[in-house]
Amino acid sequence: MEKPPITLSTPYRWLGEALAMCRQHPAAFMGASSVLLVVGLLPTILQRIAASILPQTLVLQALVYVLFSMLLLPPIVGGFYRLTHAARLGKPVTMWDLFPILSDGPAARRLVGTNLIFFFLLLAFVVVPVVALGGKELTAFMAALAALKPGTTQLPTMPSGLAPLLVGAALVTLVINTAKELAMAQASLGDRSPLVATTDGFKVALRHAGTFLLFYLPVAALAFLGFLAFALVAVLIGAVLSLISPMLTYLLIVPVAVVVGLAYYALVFAFFYSAWRDTLAEGQLDTGPAPEAAHQIEV
Repeated sequence: MEKPPITLSTPYRWLGEALAMCRQHPAAFMGASSVLLVVGLLPTILQRIAASILPQTLVLQALVYVLFSMLLLPPIVGGFYRLTHAARLGKPVTMWDLFPILSDGPAARRLVGTNLIFFFLLLAFVVVPVVALGGKELTAFMAALAALKPGTTQLPTMPSGLAPLLVGAALVTLVINTAKELAMAQASLGDRSPLVATTDGFKVALRHAGTFLLFYLPVAALAFLGFLAFALVAVLIGAVLSLISPMLTYLLIVPVAVVVGLAYYALVFAFFYSAWRDTLAEGQLDTGPAPEAAHQIEV
């Protein structure tokens, strides 16, 4: 398979392919997103349960969190990429196709190792520098944000020196997260060791950093506007339904929000699968026919 050239319009094609795959296999992708969401929330839930039962055993709480978030979630993410690849090949897929990878010991270990590498990279190049350089101003700003109450319309003023720091941290985070998803797909589908998969992910993310950034910015802006519109509609509907029963608001709004979140998960992984296929997939890999172009996005 000859890799197509990457242009400014390529990420929009990947998004169009992701939409097409989700449209063709809605039950499989939404079900897999549901499983991924539950697995992603499970560490926090179990950690709180452990804290309530054994509040003084911080080591055990940390062990519970690491066990699930660092050891269970990465293979499930790899299973999502394998499910997406099977769908691309035209095979029948279900949400349960996430789990066979757990019995594939080498692949599961590659994914756990790759995830650990990126965890420490984020810690070293984002978390530690931001905390160290932000100092007391950052601590005070974060404390003010945490103290906001529901219904507050005015946000605390950000210290002027923090803006460049947070913007820089956001850009570094985008590059690292882009490289991470490509590396996770590579570890799952490309049979690469964690270090090699990480290197491959960064090669693509850095080589096409401008292309990814020019895609992320308008998409993030549109997503933010969509969120504001959804929030406005939700508030209006909630105000009307609350006149009948406050419970009706939750029964209507919460399921819609959950469905939107699940669709987001599915699109993200399908998008990065397409990005991996066009940048890192081996020449002998059978990638199957392209999804229907009915949902392809042009720029």
